[in-house]
Amino acid sequence: DVERSRGLGDVYKRQEENIKKIICNILDRNIVIDNREDIRAYGMDSLLKVQLVIKIEEEFNIEFVDEDLDQRNFVSVDEICRTINKYIK
Repeated sequence: DVERSRGLGDVYKRQEENIKKIICNILDRNIVIDNREDIRAYGMDSLLKVQLVIKIEEEFNIEFVDEDLDQRNFVSVDEICRTINKYIK
């Protein structure tokens, strides 16, 4: 259904924007973030990623299971969105 897929696209866009805002807030920088870029390129280190996980859980009202806390799931905005979407119905 075209209307449904368009709606899902809007939801995904909002997720991306929310994640980018969270990253900018954590880094205390107003930057343009590419969805596929490794967020370490913007200065995100492992300690800041812990903050990122906590903020994402709060923002999206989810709780990641241990298996999903693998660093590879938080390497880029695209990967973060894929991980979040496992929890959002």
